[in-house]
Amino acid sequence: MREKQNQKKIELQDYNYGVAVLRVTAMFFILICHIIRYYDFIPKSENLGQFFNIGVQIFFVISGILYGNRDIANYKLWIWHRWIKICIPVIVWDIILVVFCMGGGKKISSFLIYLFNIQGLPWISDCFYFDQIQGLAHTWFITIIMLCYLLIPVLQYIKKNFSVKKIKWGIIFLWIIAVIFPFVRIQGLFYFALFITGYFIRAFSFEDYFIKKKRKFIILGSVLFIVSMIARLVFRRYYDNTVLYNNVIVSITMSYMALYFIMLVLTIAKCFHTSIGRLCANKAFRGLEKYSLFVYIVHYEFLNFGIYEKYSLFISTILFIIWSIVMAYILKLLSELPLKLKKY
Repeated sequence: MREKQNQKKIELQDYNYGVAVLRVTAMFFILICHIIRYYDFIPKSENLGQFFNIGVQIFFVISGILYGNRDIANYKLWIWHRWIKICIPVIVWDIILVVFCMGGGKKISSFLIYLFNIQGLPWISDCFYFDQIQGLAHTWFITIIMLCYLLIPVLQYIKKNFSVKKIKWGIIFLWIIAVIFPFVRIQGLFYFALFITGYFIRAFSFEDYFIKKKRKFIILGSVLFIVSMIARLVFRRYYDNTVLYNNVIVSITMSYMALYFIMLVLTIAKCFHTSIGRLCANKAFRGLEKYSLFVYIVHYEFLNFGIYEKYSLFISTILFIIWSIVMAYILKLLSELPLKLKKY
């Protein structure tokens, strides 16, 4: 009995380590995606960002993975805590930008969009349109992830009442629908498909099958990963700015690349749990994981200052790092202040 408990503990550590590495990696991917175009000493640097923007897809999948093996009893309280954790920082940052970076009435009128967390609706369907506050447009992710969280009770019910076979076919059908719907102006189903796929990967330990056949999957998966990258470039050349390319080809290839990368990292975390555990226990790494959400929220405003156009690449990058760390720290303090005051 004790051996089984220890084994479960090791598996949970491996799993948490893998997710921690993925969270930090996804954060770096998003930062690189937004600044790589300035690194013009790299050939075709203006096009490289498209291969790093799988960071967002990674976040959707690991968000599903985190809750796939949990049963949430008090769902109302849980969703309230989720809202406080990921929506309050956006609202606080919105206030800071409106107060200190005033750029006309649009910013004030747009405040309600972020207050009610609906800024991501245009990413679900282009039937929606909102004036976005500069430095906050990338927080569309927060809207969609909150909508994904609303699906948790349904997913828990499906997990308990449907067979694995039916769920697999349901996921396949969901991906087919996600591919078709962009042609009727609904392009955001891919994000929900990623979250739901991540949820059931963990709910039924689908990653164990990948680990058992890791050599075959790594070889085949790597080949398909490269094919996805090439397909993205080829289709872009001939079909750029079409629904087929922008909303279908991009979404399919990036989703696959993110899913493969996630399974690869989870496999490595399980096979080298001691080494990965040391990395995750490192103080600097823990800090990066702890502040990843806040870095994600604050980093983009720096690019609106045009620093990269004014100074050298080295100085601009140093300033970008300092900005992201300092402002993320300030945002975290300000976001947690109401909760601290409530205790007194």
